[in-house]
Amino acid sequence: MKPVGFRTGYYFTGGIMFLGVALVLPGIFISKIHILATLPFFLVSFIILTTHYGLEIDITRKLHREYVWLMGLKFGPWEPFTSMEYIFIKKNRVAQTMHSLLNAHETHSEEYDAYLKFTEKDKVHLGSAKRKEKLIKRMQGVAHQLHLDIIEYSDKSK
Repeated sequence: MKPVGFRTGYYFTGGIMFLGVALVLPGIFISKIHILATLPFFLVSFIILTTHYGLEIDITRKLHREYVWLMGLKFGPWEPFTSMEYIFIKKNRVAQTMHSLLNAHETHSEEYDAYLKFTEKDKVHLGSAKRKEKLIKRMQGVAHQLHLDIIEYSDKSK
């Protein structure tokens, strides 16, 4: 059986992703002058916008790996597992501090994280979302492919 793969998150943060999109515009304008001069802009933009974290599971060989996908190549070691138990969703409080010249402002919000539990000590992060329903919908496809149940720990306090 072919390994099952999932994209678990972007490699670059939001600000860098914005830069990746912004690099396309100068590339378009420079293409009017010289087509080869656009290659660095489009290449950097492509790398920024497509590089991501992922999880690959080979059920028949009982191996899994967390990887970084970069231009079609996957970087990450394969690790054995004995069994997959379930997918669980957990609610977390997230704090973000924004600094300015004169002060700092901290905001708090809730975020939901999904994990795949192999054993008590071996858990793999599958994704995050601000809305629980959105994350559950995304994890239902993963749970279906892996024949696992989804358990919600999000209503329990930490």
